[in-house]
Amino acid sequence: MTCYTAQERSPGSCTGWPCQRCEAIYLGEMRKWGNEDHLDERMATLLHVYRTKRDAMLEALAEHLSGMATWSRPRGGLFIWLRLPEAYDTTKLLEAAHAAGVTYLPGTNFSPEGQGANYLRLSFAYLGPDEIRAGIAVLGRVIKAAQPRKLPVSA
Repeated sequence: MTCYTAQERSPGSCTGWPCQRCEAIYLGEMRKWGNEDHLDERMATLLHVYRTKRDAMLEALAEHLSGMATWSRPRGGLFIWLRLPEAYDTTKLLEAAHAAGVTYLPGTNFSPEGQGANYLRLSFAYLGPDEIRAGIAVLGRVIKAAQPRKLPVSA
C-alpha cells in the first residue's frame, strides 16, 4: 500500500500507517484471498517485536538516565518521549549526539511555538534491542557530558 495519512506532510510526524480507506481495501483483499487468519498472526508477531524493542529502550533508559531524566512508557506507537532538566536544549545537544553516532528528534520539532527544548523523541521502530541498548548507553554519555547543572528532574 502506498497511500498514507496526511500526517506525513508535516515534518517529523509521518506515522507510516496507511489511511483507513487503504486499510479497508487491504483487509478486503485479505478476505477475498482467504488470508484473513494470517492477519491476526502477523499482528501478534508485530506486537511482540515492537514490545520487545520498547522494553529494551525502557530498560536502557532506566540503566543510563535514571535520576537525570524522565520518560514516557507508551502503550502504543513507536516512540518514547524523554524529558531532561529545563537547562538542557536538545536542539543544541543534537550535534554532540550525531558526532557520537546516535540521533533523536528535539522536542521543539513538535511545537509550533518552539516549546519543549528540554524534550526529545526516541524511536524504537528500526533498530534491534541490542542496538537500542547500545544507542541509549551512548546517548546517556552524551547527555551526562553536556550536563549544564547537577539538578535532578522533578517528578
